[in-house]
Amino acid sequence: IEYTMFSGHFAISLLIKALYPQIPAAAIIFGTEWVDLINGLLVFFGVDRVTPDPNATPYMFTDLTFIDWDHSLLMTVLWSFVWALFFISYGKKAMIAAWLASFSHFLADWPLHNEDMALYPHSSTRLGLGLWGKLGTTAWVLEAVFNVVLCFIVSNLTQRRRVSYKWGFVLVAVLTIQMSPWTSPMWLVTQVPEDKAAYLGGAFVFIGSLLPCIILTKLINSAESNS
Repeated sequence: IEYTMFSGHFAISLLIKALYPQIPAAAIIFGTEWVDLINGLLVFFGVDRVTPDPNATPYMFTDLTFIDWDHSLLMTVLWSFVWALFFISYGKKAMIAAWLASFSHFLADWPLHNEDMALYPHSSTRLGLGLWGKLGTTAWVLEAVFNVVLCFIVSNLTQRRRVSYKWGFVLVAVLTIQMSPWTSPMWLVTQVPEDKAAYLGGAFVFIGSLLPCIILTKLINSAESNS
């Protein structure tokens, strides 16, 4: 059984943005999905490997066979530095927030992944507590609860500045429902030949990370400009 986080990363991005309101939304929101964007491309091109598995509940339906070049501890640290460098012109604080947003992906995934995150590429030391791997649908419910709690905290933080992220919360809710055990598009990966699964899985991960980042960034920028 494979479990990883999806919508929770976007909820985390809202929290970081609420804590660093002066930092560009793109640096934070795209940052929290930066390693998944890389992962989607590497899976698509066969560098990383995923294996279709209809039993990989609650919504991934793939086993993360090899994801060392983006989800290992070393590579996440390095990719986070790369992401931070994109915002060097915004100053040190923006770079720190961008790095934190990117590295938060590893911190959020670590308790959930089933020892598929290496210490470094091809390391025999595997990380991931797999705490929710046994829970199936309950894991998705817990992620939904996690999102609600974070959105509540974010709402309290932004209200102090008279800013409302309500449409951001709506998007997180939509993403949570969309990646439920009953509606996850990842199920389609199990319906194609295994040699084609990487193309479909990689495309789903990349597009499923990119489009919400674009939409959420626009929503948060709009909320900030209307404050």
